[in-house]
Amino acid sequence: MSSITPQEQRLLQAVQDLEPEIIDFTSRLVAAPSTLGNEAGAVQVMDDELTRLELSPFRIPIDPGQLSGHPGFAPVPWTYQDKECVVAIRPADTAGGSSLLFNGHLDVVSPEPIDFWDFDPFVPFVRDGWLYGRGAGDMKSGVAAMTYALHAVHKAGFGLSAPVTVEGVIEEECTGNGALACLLAGYDAQAVLIPEPFGPTLLTDQVGVLWFKIRIKGMPSHVQAAPAGTNAIEKSFVLIKVLRELEERLNKENVPWAYTEHVHPLNFNPGMLSGGTGPLPSRPGPNCTAGCPFTPACPTQRSRNESVGLFWTLQTEIPG
Repeated sequence: MSSITPQEQRLLQAVQDLEPEIIDFTSRLVAAPSTLGNEAGAVQVMDDELTRLELSPFRIPIDPGQLSGHPGFAPVPWTYQDKECVVAIRPADTAGGSSLLFNGHLDVVSPEPIDFWDFDPFVPFVRDGWLYGRGAGDMKSGVAAMTYALHAVHKAGFGLSAPVTVEGVIEEECTGNGALACLLAGYDAQAVLIPEPFGPTLLTDQVGVLWFKIRIKGMPSHVQAAPAGTNAIEKSFVLIKVLRELEERLNKENVPWAYTEHVHPLNFNPGMLSGGTGPLPSRPGPNCTAGCPFTPACPTQRSRNESVGLFWTLQTEIPG
């Protein structure tokens, strides 16, 4: 005997009937190369689709002046001029339910190095039931799924007993300031669903991340007296080693219950290292850009203070 009710079957049929539109919407999102600073195209695609589905979208600007007082705000070196998220609300038809918010990010990480790809990462295509392209999985397919999940309810002839909000945000891949802008603009709900590509599972806890950039100074010297100088790039190895030790400590101390079954939930990543002007030992300082995670048990300000304290300590311990 089937466990699917007639109402659920109607809803599943509506989703199946909408499949071509879902794939088309996802493909148009993927075709918009929404890397950092280039998100406007994907935002417009989602705005147009929400309009087509009669959900009356509107934009939420990211205003650092309004966000800077919040502990979750991430200061950045770039401008927020014309950078927006898109939001739509489907009002309730009756009372008595619990409000829901769908949140999905429209930005993607860089496709570099391009020569690793067998095709143009922003020309999506379907092969053997899979949609290929940068951002197809993370998470433009999730954005399309959440948008059309709401539309399928309407298509199947059902109403809502509480409002549903749909958010397409930017800067999930770096700062989180897009989602923060929507939250501080007043868009919230009793439940939030973020359809990230984690497979058939529900995740109820999420680690945070602290990004930082460190400039390391060396002591220039002529090639004939190289030992008299200090190689700043070699100093960065010491820094990375100490940060690895911090990573191990964070994975052992005050681990929340939700992460106790994970062997290594927090992962430090030295993502960029740049420096030097050539092979000779002039030793200018490199820049090291990295990310260090933290659990919900560690407040943002505490993680910042601990990292800054570690860097100050290293200044006195690293020679040169």
